[in-house]
Parts: sequence; C-alpha cells; structure tokens
Amino acid sequence: MFTIAREGAVKLLSELLSQAGGGEDWLLCMTTAPVEQAEDETAARYLAAEADHDGYARKTLARRIGPDAWGTPVVAAPIDPEGVPGRSGVGASVYSEAASWTVPPGTTITGYFVLGAESGALIGSDVLPCPFVACQGGKTVYTPYIELG
Repeated sequence: MFTIAREGAVKLLSELLSQAGGGEDWLLCMTTAPVEQAEDETAARYLAAEADHDGYARKTLARRIGPDAWGTPVVAAPIDPEGVPGRSGVGASVYSEAASWTVPPGTTITGYFVLGAESGALIGSDVLPCPFVACQGGKTVYTPYIELG
C-alpha cells in the first residue's frame, strides 16, 4: 500500500481543488432516495436518486482555493478516525460556504454527491448513515469537506 504523507496530502488537495490544470468546476447535489456507495459507482444511480422538489437546484463548487471557494488545505484530525486507522492527521479542506436548500415537509434526505460541471462524471458522494425526514419543511444545510489520508 502506498501511504500518502501529511505534507503530500496537503499538496495533493491543493492541486485537486484548483483549476491550475484546467479542471472543471463541480456541482453539489442532494439525494432523496437510498444509494449504496461503491468505488466503482457511476453517476447514473445518483442521478436517479437526486432530489427533484420545487426550489431544488444543484450548487456550483468552484475549483479554486480562496474566498468563496475551498479553504487552504491543512493537516487536521480525521473526522472519522476509524476510517483512517493509525492516522492522527490527514490533508483536509472545507468549502467556504455551506450549501442550503429549502425542502418541503416529508422530504427524506439520504445524502449528497458531486458531479463534474461539464463532464457529468461522478466525483464523490456522502451517504448519510441515518437519513432524515424534514417533518415541517425548512432548510437543510451541508458544508462540503474533503479529507485525504
């Protein structure tokens, strides 16, 4: 197994989150039906589970580091230490602005996924361990965060 050093993880995230190499922006999307995460997954299953209620729209995540975009990657404690056994620090970056959607009562939120804005390729996903139902409607808020360990 190839181990990424903390310093290397920060550098890799810096390159991943910038458009220096000509990369496309990303789109943050919400799912309202169950989806199983898998490394060999494609966008099709997530698109089938994507929210479609009134007022829902995908959120653009700019591929750059700075204000109104990704924060400068740093070494941080992993959010889920069990997911990164033996690691006390990982490369991490948080998006500067949380995404929020207004959801109608009874909407079940099951997770979030990110697509390439131009390619439509599935970049990654976050399936909630406990989906939640918006009982009275209102806003759901999600802050994009990436770890590389």
